Amino acid sequence: MTLASSFFQRFPPRRSMSDRLAGGGGAGVPDLDVETIATMLDSVRVATSLIMDEAARVAQSPKDRKVSSGVLAQVRLAINKVEQASLQELADSYEPRRRAVSRTDLEMRALAAIMNGTDWLSAAEIGRELDPNAANPHATASRWLQNKQVFAIDHRGKKMFPAYVFGESWKPVPEIKKVLAVLEGYSPLRLASWFESTNAALQGRRPREVVKGDPKAVIRAAERQVVGAVHG
Repeated sequence: MTLASSFFQRFPPRRSMSDRLAGGGGAGVPDLDVETIATMLDSVRVATSLIMDEAARVAQSPKDRKVSSGVLAQVRLAINKVEQASLQELADSYEPRRRAVSRTDLEMRALAAIMNGTDWLSAAEIGRELDPNAANPHATASRWLQNKQVFAIDHRGKKMFPAYVFGESWKPVPEIKKVLAVLEGYSPLRLASWFESTNAALQGRRPREVVKGDPKAVIRAAERQVVGAVHG
C-alpha cells in the first residue's frame, strides 16, 4: 500500500464547501460545518507529518536528499494552499461579531430626533415675534421659563425653546404648565425626548403633535407616564 493510498484511506478527501452549497454533495450528504473544516485542517497537518517522515526515511544518499528536498518544497507549497483554503472556509462559516450600538450612539440619535422634530427659538427670537420693537426681547420668554410655563434646553450657551409650547400668538399653551408640573423633576432634555417620542396613550402620536389640538390628552398621557414609572 502506497503512502498516498494509506493516507486517503485514513483521511478520505471531502468536497469543498462551495460544492456542498451548490448541491454537489448529493442526497444524504451533510453540509460542511465548522467541525468538519477543523477535521480537514487536522488531516492536512497529519498528511504533512507523514510525508515528511516518509521522505526522511527513503532519502539515503546525498542525491536522494537533494531530489527529496525539491519535492518537499513543492509539497509544502501545495499543503499551505490547502490549509489556507480550509482556514478561509472556516472563517467564512462564522458570523463576524458586529459592534454593538453604544449608549452614546443611541443618545446621539435621540438628540438628533429632538433637534430635528420641531423649530427651536432663542428667548430673543420669541421676544421679537411678540414685539419687533421690544427693548429687551429676552425678558418675556425668560420670565415664562422662570414661572415654569415653558421649558428650554441649553444649546451652545443659549436657552432654546421648542416651538410647540407656544400658540399662534406666541403665548405659552396654557396646559404646558400643567404637563411640566406632572413631569416635575424631568430634565429639559428628558422633557424634550418625552414630547418627541411616540406615546401609546396618544394612539402612537407624539405629545408635541397633539398638545395644541388636544392639550388635555397630553396632560393625561403625562399622568400615565408618571403612574407607570411609579408602578413599573
